[in-house]
Amino acid sequence: FLALRQPMADDLRFIIVALRVSIDLERIGGYAAHIAKRAALSPPSLVSPPARAIQDMAELVLEMLRRLRQDYGSRGASLSDAVPALDERVNRLYERVFGDLRALMARDPSLIDACTELLFIARNIERSGDHAKNIARHLDYLFSGEICPDRSGRSASCPPPS
Repeated sequence: FLALRQPMADDLRFIIVALRVSIDLERIGGYAAHIAKRAALSPPSLVSPPARAIQDMAELVLEMLRRLRQDYGSRGASLSDAVPALDERVNRLYERVFGDLRALMARDPSLIDACTELLFIARNIERSGDHAKNIARHLDYLFSGEICPDRSGRSASCPPPS
């Protein structure tokens, strides 16, 4: 397509963003596969408070992906502007889960296996959120044409968040 049609401006940006987004989605899919394998090994009832926080993390990442999908389909960045803030919430939950699980393992060594599986699950969810944030940056580029290194630290040429 690139060689035969020689796309310009918007069309070329759309192709570049589609390629970059597909890489992030592939990685998120890999994390989802790892989460499914590990979830089968870990009985969450043993460590319910951290397991609930992990579920909250997953719901936030799914919300991020829903917003991104809708904005990508409508070619507008209104919903994905909230993605960095949602990612920060996921990161804070991850830090809390990490600390809670470490404390549980210190108190009851019989929970080490279950807690370790939950730590891997939480880390995969947190990384999925990071990739969703990457997709939001790609959509910024698609809709604005400006390359913004990070949504939280925009350069002078990047449009301010809505």
